[in-house]
Amino acid sequence: MNCADVDAIMTAYVDGEAAPADAAAVRAHLDGCPHCRARAAEERTIGKLTTAGADRVMSPYQLAGRRIASVLLRPSIVDFLDVVVGEGEAAMRLEQFHVGGGSPLVGRRLKETDIGQRTGAIVVGIHGSDGKPRGDPAASAGISGVTIHQDDVLIALGSDGQLNRLKDMAG
Repeated sequence: MNCADVDAIMTAYVDGEAAPADAAAVRAHLDGCPHCRARAAEERTIGKLTTAGADRVMSPYQLAGRRIASVLLRPSIVDFLDVVVGEGEAAMRLEQFHVGGGSPLVGRRLKETDIGQRTGAIVVGIHGSDGKPRGDPAASAGISGVTIHQDDVLIALGSDGQLNRLKDMAG
């Protein structure tokens, strides 16, 4: 078994889900390969941190893998986000806003708030207080029909001025 073979089944091996023959081959490879041994240790650490209650664990391997896949599958989106999130002359940026209890947005569906007309910002996502994305099941995962609650987080795209107006609305 070589490094590429081990890489393909590393998660299953670390989770104890690899077939016995595969697990034995991985162990034999790990004995002689410090790079793969370090990778296995990282995978185990991620599992331990998650079990211990970490709400987010970042693996450089996973981040790099997702980035490569995104570049291959959605290059225009990646280019756009690189400009928006990066430094420079970008006219827009992404920001998140906590919705406070006194906000005029609370209790209203997104499409009823006129955020776009009042601020110019575009709300691209809503996360609940549990941190999970919220959508409107009746709208095929759209968000226009989602009722905004106190402690939701709005994810929006806009210029500094537009985002500042939305921040004021979100309270």
